[in-house]
Amino acid sequence: MYRMEVTPLQLVAKTEQGPRQLVEISVEGSEKGNSLAGLGVHIRGCGEELCFDNLKWRPGEGGSGKATARVHVRAQVGLEHRAQEYTFALVGPSGEELSTKREYLQPVREWEVFVAVHSHCDVGFTHPPSEAAAIHSKNLDLALAAISATRSWPEEAQVKWTVENTWQLQNYRRTRAPERVEQVVEAAKAGRIEITACYLHNHFEILGTNQLHRITWEGEWWKRRGVPLTSAMLSDIPGATWGVIPVLASAGVRYLFMAPNNFGAPFHRCNPPPRPFYWRARGGEELLVWYTGDPRWAYIEGARYGLLEGVEAVAAKLPVHLAELEGSGYPYDAVLLQVAFDNDPLQAAPAQIVRLWNEAYLVPKLRIALPSEFLSELEARYGKAFPVYEGDWPSWWAASVAGYPEEGARSRRAHRKLEQAERLATLADMVNEAYTYPHTSLDEAYDDLLTFDEHSGLKGVWVAFRQHKQAQATAEGLAYLSRPLKAVSAITEAAAAGVEEKIPRPKEPSVIAVSTSYQKGPGLVRVDSAEPIPELDQDPNWQRLAGHFAYEGLCYLGYAQDVPPFSWQDIPVRARAGTAKQPVLGGKALANHYYTIELGDGRPLSQIVDRETGASLLDEGRLPFGSVVLYQPGRPNSDLPGGDFQARDDLYEGVPDQGDIRAVVPQEGCKLSTELAADGPQVTIVRRSCLAAELSLTWEITLYHQVKRVDLALHIQRLPGALKPPEQIYYVALPFASQFARVDHAIPGTWTSPGSSGQIPGSCMDFYGVEDWISLRDSQGSGVVLTSCDASVVEYDCIKYNQFLKGKWAPGTGKVFFRIGHSHGAWSKLTLAFALTSGERVELKDAHRFAQEVYHPFVGFFLTPDQKTQNEWLPEPEGSICSTNEDVAVTHFFKLDQPGAYLVWLQELAGKASETELLFPGHTVAVLHKSTPTGLIVEGEELSPKLTLKPYQTLCLRALLVR
Repeated sequence: MYRMEVTPLQLVAKTEQGPRQLVEISVEGSEKGNSLAGLGVHIRGCGEELCFDNLKWRPGEGGSGKATARVHVRAQVGLEHRAQEYTFALVGPSGEELSTKREYLQPVREWEVFVAVHSHCDVGFTHPPSEAAAIHSKNLDLALAAISATRSWPEEAQVKWTVENTWQLQNYRRTRAPERVEQVVEAAKAGRIEITACYLHNHFEILGTNQLHRITWEGEWWKRRGVPLTSAMLSDIPGATWGVIPVLASAGVRYLFMAPNNFGAPFHRCNPPPRPFYWRARGGEELLVWYTGDPRWAYIEGARYGLLEGVEAVAAKLPVHLAELEGSGYPYDAVLLQVAFDNDPLQAAPAQIVRLWNEAYLVPKLRIALPSEFLSELEARYGKAFPVYEGDWPSWWAASVAGYPEEGARSRRAHRKLEQAERLATLADMVNEAYTYPHTSLDEAYDDLLTFDEHSGLKGVWVAFRQHKQAQATAEGLAYLSRPLKAVSAITEAAAAGVEEKIPRPKEPSVIAVSTSYQKGPGLVRVDSAEPIPELDQDPNWQRLAGHFAYEGLCYLGYAQDVPPFSWQDIPVRARAGTAKQPVLGGKALANHYYTIELGDGRPLSQIVDRETGASLLDEGRLPFGSVVLYQPGRPNSDLPGGDFQARDDLYEGVPDQGDIRAVVPQEGCKLSTELAADGPQVTIVRRSCLAAELSLTWEITLYHQVKRVDLALHIQRLPGALKPPEQIYYVALPFASQFARVDHAIPGTWTSPGSSGQIPGSCMDFYGVEDWISLRDSQGSGVVLTSCDASVVEYDCIKYNQFLKGKWAPGTGKVFFRIGHSHGAWSKLTLAFALTSGERVELKDAHRFAQEVYHPFVGFFLTPDQKTQNEWLPEPEGSICSTNEDVAVTHFFKLDQPGAYLVWLQELAGKASETELLFPGHTVAVLHKSTPTGLIVEGEELSPKLTLKPYQTLCLRALLVR
């Protein structure tokens, strides 16, 4: 007895008899000793009888006893045909029928498979960064040669090359002759090379918004030379921030190609959207998104289906994939396959395979293509059928920053310092005719930080496959952080000098509070100084600070009322009555008219009471506010076979990998030392310390007296000589009161509500990368705003390490956990600073304003009446830039490299259509145009300064300003 199965394949061959559909016959003997020798298949149906005698049977895999052979029948290709009935008979060597099966063969779908060939760019993986750059430059040279060599081939087989990111192109421009660069431009114009828009495949969740606005800058260099810039490609990373949509859309990008690697990130297991789909931003901008369909292979998927092996391999593997697509309900007749490896040399094999394939087969048709060609054609055929999704797309990989917490915190601080330096340089350019704007230095600093924050960089892997090059890879990677930090110091110093020399000298010693904020308001003034300033020491409204975690170096802290944006205010300095302040009360509490802070026994602090609303802000459960939680995963990395993380099959399948809390520091009953570190008119700082487990911890609690704000800075040091701890992850616990369960947080370029309702299906809910702020509110809108300049990865409610949440979920307890480090990471000490405020009603614009006040305090200059200023800068009452509606915020404003040109990013914050007037006081000429992120005008018509923004819309404008 034999069992026979009939599987029609999505495969139509070209034969002398015309198109023939291949059918796979599987045979298994039900009795021991049944032989397949001499067996054949006879087929009757569709007006013909076919005999395939004495077939060559291929044994099944794994010794299953099943064997297969392929036969063919008359092909019914296209929707105009109907299903046809066939009878398949298994016949013996003498022609006797051993088994029969009746099948209805459906018409074959006219599949077209688009094949996009590229090389995946991992800056810090497989090779040192300099070698990775050289590989991709060489690939472009080879691509030009291959394009030329295949011009006589059939159109669908001619070589086309996709440049996965513009970091490759930037390196190419720097190392190749101009005529070679021009060849790339011409090939891109001719549709032979696709230049995709993004600079690198970043962990977008941990970028600053100012960084996000830079991701298309190199791409726009090529766009200005006539190269189409319609697509972006993000490979490996299993997610991207929602704020990327308006940035890419502003640059003219329509299509986004994702290749999510599912290692530790089960995107495909968590019910993702159907492919393709429109991804819509809060403001209505859209990208058409395609993502690779294989959890493991991602951008390598084409290799899985034989596109680097040969025609026979494709014929064996690709029809199975197409049948799976059809069986899953995929409704379209075209599909994209990417062919790439990590930093791999150019592969010409796919083009040759496509050429030979199309000579032999009618269906599926293979075609070497650019990614944008695929979605452009699919959109033209089916665009109205694609679903629309709104929400963030959090990535599981953003948490890799915890592997290198010191460098991760330094990078996050560098984002802020670079933004502040850029603001100060823009102000200097506006007011000082002799100041030279540092375009090159700023551009290089942004590029370096984007490279450092790349997905395979120091925040992730930095693994050179050759061990002797590991030190080189690490050194080159760290330079991407050290260079911009050095540059930022120089830019800030020069810009500050450029601003200071244009300020009129006061009639008496004064501090000039200079605002780099985009909004008018009061705030703290910080005067940095290399040595003490006696006049400020004698003025009771100023407070000298030095050697504190949040105030490194020597500085003076003061307060200014209602400084206009991008302007200044004169604060005379003289001995006078100081601002009244309540003192520390008995060492057990700090209090002023804003807050009472209770210092707990065995806790850094036990409660913060908002004295204006009467609300107790903190949860008083078992986890102390500001404590460090040591969490041990269920299956640590040491369990991996041979240390190979790719051997963890389960982490591709979405199997949870949770563990337990090992310790909480300070432990219950722990004695904390207490020291009054500073007490003055602006702040009171209490320092508390303890030793526990393998850690030395110090907390600095800062109560501000002129602004409604509390800071908590935490210094963590791993004790030298302590026993190496087991595999564990460190968290900082910040449990707020349970009524503050409604959570929103800022992400680069926008904000989102974490949980299933605020993000697309399939994206990460275990943890989140947060940018400027977290807002926690109760049902009445009262709540807390929290910021951190150092920590970026947060989990809500509880530690959910690799829990792989599915279905419906939203935060519900007010507890916040920042993931800060791993025990196996190369770090010894870490300082993290948090700031919070609270109010009876906390809105989005309040959270945005507080974050700006924390990150951009007024810059103070101490001046004396000892010299005259030439061409004095006299401030306008409304500042240098102003949005007349506080619901429409200026989020980024900086100088472009064209004379008099500036770029302005606006964002609507209230969730309603909002009108505003964008003013530039003091400028005789102010011409506005809608713009790309580099200032390329996309609409020639001049805009009125009176603008209407849609709810949550992000708008990019180019302003030409002349005084």
